[in-house]
Amino acid sequence: MRGVSFAPVPAVASEQFAGLRPDTQIGTWSLMTVTGREGGGDDAWLNSGSVLVVSQRFWDVATRFQVSNCGVVERPS
Repeated sequence: MRGVSFAPVPAVASEQFAGLRPDTQIGTWSLMTVTGREGGGDDAWLNSGSVLVVSQRFWDVATRFQVSNCGVVERPS
């Protein structure tokens, strides 16, 4: 994907979490940094209102993962 980079984010369970869910592992987390620019051939960019805009190619990949916490609006072509 063009216009984004990813970096690992350390995640550590608190003592309270470990006590409540001793058999639960915390998943792997990544930070997505948006570097793309509109009109630059990138698959993701932030518009002037700081809203993430993505290409269909980006969306096709992103929807393979959990996106239920995202507000999604389809923009007309």
